[in-house]
Amino acid sequence: MARKAMSSIGAHDIRRLNKSSIDHAARSDRAPEAKELIYRIGFIVTFCARYMPWRSDCLPQAIAAQRWLSTKGIATEIRIGVERPEGGEFGAHAWLVHGETIVTGGDVAHFSVLMSEDSAEKTPAQPSD
Repeated sequence: MARKAMSSIGAHDIRRLNKSSIDHAARSDRAPEAKELIYRIGFIVTFCARYMPWRSDCLPQAIAAQRWLSTKGIATEIRIGVERPEGGEFGAHAWLVHGETIVTGGDVAHFSVLMSEDSAEKTPAQPSD
């Protein structure tokens, strides 16, 4: 489903997905701090992406994990960032966060946030697990 959504997604759609995740979680009776479930879904999505017969890079992974966690009543946010390492190529990346915990996307310390709900120029801390 996430890969199909990629064919017509724009920046406004990322904001809509984030708002929908937050709204859905607000209506849920699930505890918002389901740390183990968040970790497991992030791991499963990232692991399974390697074995998909189609390209399943950072944004489809973030969308898939966000939808899955949303069904569990857990609010998440997709963030988009860029990097330009010394002498390297420009790079863009998407990752999913719950609070300051990275769900999908790996190490994002070297990316500058372009899009997040709070529009802060920050990157989330790495999980301490």
